[in-house]
Amino acid sequence: PLSPSIPNKPNVDARDDYLTFRTETENFEAGRMKKKLRHEVSDKCFICELNLDDEDDIATLINRLKSFRKPVPIPSKDTIKALMTDRRTLIPEFEEDRIYCKTTYVNTVTNRLHRVHCRCAHLCTEYQLGRAKLAEVVSMAFMNSCSLCGEPGACTACGNPECDELYHSTCAIFSNGYVNFDIRDPYLPRPACPRHTNPNPSTNRSIRLSWIPSSGTEAFDSACVDRYDLRDPDDD
Repeated sequence: PLSPSIPNKPNVDARDDYLTFRTETENFEAGRMKKKLRHEVSDKCFICELNLDDEDDIATLINRLKSFRKPVPIPSKDTIKALMTDRRTLIPEFEEDRIYCKTTYVNTVTNRLHRVHCRCAHLCTEYQLGRAKLAEVVSMAFMNSCSLCGEPGACTACGNPECDELYHSTCAIFSNGYVNFDIRDPYLPRPACPRHTNPNPSTNRSIRLSWIPSSGTEAFDSACVDRYDLRDPDDD
């Protein structure tokens, strides 16, 4: 049956009334969910987009590692967490086995609030060299493509200025030494592809310190770096 006629408006039947009501309800729920997400903090890292407690995200990481041209060992979940902890000398006010920074960031595409892995921040080239704020890195990430897995995302670059090798932080960490920092030459913490790896690893800290410029911004993640050897979101 038709609804009562409204002057200057077409008749609207019950089905149209229902569709209008459903659309308005869906729009209301969508708006409510957006507001909720803006206040909830996601454990998916702002940079690598992985939550190390989520089985699907762990599977995503493992699939990336399996796609490497050169096979690498597949780490266990415990090993992944261990290797994603802060590598610097233990800092009193930071918790032991620190994986996340306290600082959070808003993804301007999804409008969601995210935590960030400290190691991802420590390995982010544009951030560590002071070329961009960490919040700006993700917006530029679509221009990068990881040389190991081929997928886009925020990357760390080979330290040689003439090299175009780029790596996701997680791909670099689990590359089994393909990227040289922290494994082959811990006293010269700069990312480098196999072609540009230092052939004579330094053996003492003073050599490493003489290499770092006075600004201290060109040191990258390594087992021997101290607090102010690199940028950290909770120190900015």
